[in-house]
Amino acid sequence: MTEKAEFTPIKLDEDAALNPQEERKSRRRRKVIIAVTIVVVIVLFIVAFIAGYFVRRAVKPGCDEHEKDHDKHQNGDDDQDSRHKEAIQGISKERIEESLRYFTKAPHPSGSPLSNEQAEYIKKKWEESGLDKVELKKYDVLLSYPERPGIASIKSADGSTLFTAQRKEKVLEPSENNSDVLPPFNAYSSSGNITARLVYVNYAMVEDFKKLRELNISVSGHIVIAKYGKIYRGDKARIAADEGAIGLILYTDPVDYSPEGVDFTYPKSWWLPPSGVQRGTLLNFEAGDPLTPGYPSRDEIYTIPENKLNLPSIPVYPVSYEDGARFLELLTVNEAPKKWQGGLKIKYNITMATDDKRNVSLDIKMKLKRTPVFNVIGTITGREEPDRLVLLGNHRDAWTFGAADASSGTAALMEISKKLGEMKAKGWKPRRTMVLCSWGAEEHGMLGSTEWAEDFANLLSNRAVTYINVDVAVKGNHSLRVMSSPLLEFAFMEATKKIQVPGAKNSDDTLYEDWKNKVPDEQNSNLPSVKKVGSGSDHTTAYFRLGVSSVWFEFTYDKTKWSVSNYPVYHSVHDTFHWMKNFVDRDFEYHRAVAQLWLQIGLTLADQPLLPFNCSQYADRLTYYAKDINDKYEKALTQQKISLDYFMSAVKNFSNAASTFNDWLNAVNHDNPLALRMANDRLMQLERAFINPQGLPGRPYMRHVVFAPSAHNAYAGSSFPGLVDALYSVQQLNKNDWELVKKELSVAVFYIQTATNVMLFESL
Repeated sequence: MTEKAEFTPIKLDEDAALNPQEERKSRRRRKVIIAVTIVVVIVLFIVAFIAGYFVRRAVKPGCDEHEKDHDKHQNGDDDQDSRHKEAIQGISKERIEESLRYFTKAPHPSGSPLSNEQAEYIKKKWEESGLDKVELKKYDVLLSYPERPGIASIKSADGSTLFTAQRKEKVLEPSENNSDVLPPFNAYSSSGNITARLVYVNYAMVEDFKKLRELNISVSGHIVIAKYGKIYRGDKARIAADEGAIGLILYTDPVDYSPEGVDFTYPKSWWLPPSGVQRGTLLNFEAGDPLTPGYPSRDEIYTIPENKLNLPSIPVYPVSYEDGARFLELLTVNEAPKKWQGGLKIKYNITMATDDKRNVSLDIKMKLKRTPVFNVIGTITGREEPDRLVLLGNHRDAWTFGAADASSGTAALMEISKKLGEMKAKGWKPRRTMVLCSWGAEEHGMLGSTEWAEDFANLLSNRAVTYINVDVAVKGNHSLRVMSSPLLEFAFMEATKKIQVPGAKNSDDTLYEDWKNKVPDEQNSNLPSVKKVGSGSDHTTAYFRLGVSSVWFEFTYDKTKWSVSNYPVYHSVHDTFHWMKNFVDRDFEYHRAVAQLWLQIGLTLADQPLLPFNCSQYADRLTYYAKDINDKYEKALTQQKISLDYFMSAVKNFSNAASTFNDWLNAVNHDNPLALRMANDRLMQLERAFINPQGLPGRPYMRHVVFAPSAHNAYAGSSFPGLVDALYSVQQLNKNDWELVKKELSVAVFYIQTATNVMLFESL
């Protein structure tokens, strides 16, 4: 029951009534109180406004007197796009050409005085461009060089020398005539003086030795000769040693480096001449400096004794194809299979005749020396998210002059630094911090970039948004070649739509259309082809160990026309400015296009409020790779009573979560900094969710469960590498380890589920 409320007026006491004089005083007091109150309110309002202003500045580090102007250009509006476009169109091919001429004036191998001088030069130029901070990062790493030129020779029965391979390349153009050119060698080869009979092993791949076993041919105790190409040279050395070979000769067969004939070569054309020799490292790409695997090469870090290092166990030596022919002519028995035939005008056989008493000799003397190498790191601090890093990197060192590998990329990066500096001078700053990286000692095994990534592993794991790698910017003038994390594929495609292809006749002639038309995707011809990321360049540690989403791209030759292993003069004395300008990019239009695209994708990732990562594309790739595994191995797995049900279910769940997550991303309020941060954090963490701290079997520094280099070819990207390598070992290497297959299958399922959880919103 509710009681009824009644209103009772207050009755004033007549004695309490004020007289007229007191009433006037009371009114004056009330006016004073009201006036004071108004003043207090105004003061509080002003204080609050000022406090709010400074608080706002405090939560946005990097703001300066141009804050209002900055705000205008940081919200993804037309004005920001206009600034980007102005910078990109201002990329100068003339300045790129000038830079390439400077960087290719002399050989600058890892740890050399000239490579270090170039590091100082880059630091100076980046400082002049106006980058916020530029520093040199030094690491003392173990480098391998020949103590004297190696000797590969043919010996008679009495030990006299019948033939010796050239110990230096022929000079075919005046700019090559430089006393600092290193003789042909393979870094980290074992030293040794050995003599044995010769066996031809094609490309020295696992399947090649399997074929030899089928033919009942043993390489044990022999020196073997193999063609360069198809797989990483370090894997050739390891596989040959595992098969019992005691030495390895590598040569560049014309089928891979001069397919139009040995009479039409450099300096008449861009093809490798008969005397050209490819240098290169044999080091395992995973661990960086052999002395400090897993840790940066700093003074306080423990170093492994040299006699306990995991380095190649046999002497390895490279020769030209004109010298390679002399060794192959020793082989007169057991005709090589058709697929093993090459481009030399000889009959390719596998073994020497039993009554042939000649031998092959290798005399290799290498030296290991701990040497300082330098990275140059330049930054422009982000104004909204200074703790988020967008990295652009290229290596500086080269085996010889390095016009393509990798000074073409260095020249492009120098132009990018100049344009970023100009943008900054006009009042622009990126939303996120941009980091430019010039790496040292890449050619010996990505030593500079790996040591830096190990040095700052925790910081990069937590803060790096992406790493955009350009090694060789231009190795041909046909089309783009792109290797990318699935997260970045569509963002990269969008960037190519904003850059015109060299020689464009109208605005629709973009890199995207050119790329799509010349290299369509195998599954969807409406899209351009994007390859899986392999190893062999400076993204290796960032992507495969730390899980920083990465993309690597270049302009290349027509791979449908020429099925060659690499650009012809790769790692030879002929990789010069003269070769580049006369046979690849006369007007430096392709260099300009690469620099424009590199800057465009960098600015996109640095300035867009919501990271343009596509989770559904990742899901589509996982689905395709999972189906491929199911199609190839389901029968063999079923025979072992191993089911792929959990695996396929996990991939499906990932796809469903990606679709839901994309819907949520599309609805994110870009004016809500907390919502943006939450979305971007999840996007950044998705790739990292596939990182297994224990690493892949036998490869503790390769930790990405979905993508990693093949265990049998470091150059090639592999999907679900732990599982696929385990299945390969069972089927191709006759290792009956089905328990490892079961384990790697469960690991794949677990990490797919882990990545799925990153996209879900359920609480723990």
